[in-house]
Amino acid sequence: MDLAQFKKKHKVKKISELHKFNSEISQLIEEGFSQKSICEFLRLNGVEAKQSNLSQYIKRQQQPKKVKEDLEIEKKPTPQKTTTPSNLFKKSEVKSFEIIEPDYSQFER
Repeated sequence: MDLAQFKKKHKVKKISELHKFNSEISQLIEEGFSQKSICEFLRLNGVEAKQSNLSQYIKRQQQPKKVKEDLEIEKKPTPQKTTTPSNLFKKSEVKSFEIIEPDYSQFER
């Protein structure tokens, strides 16, 4: 496979227009500007970006890059099972209740 065939088969990943303004976006966020204001800044610089796209871009940039060590699952110790003591609820201590029917005679006309 020559270079031309490889290029046809494998497309170059498109770099986001927002990525060109990454440092400016980060600075505006740090200074407390709203996403709506940042979209206005981008529009003034020739980039039409919806607020939802900007929000997704910001979330992607804030996520730490996955490193092989980060992907390793740490084994957590198995928590000790807590069991209820068998003598906590003794049958002899459970009292029976008498069911009392309400007296509705006072409500009769």
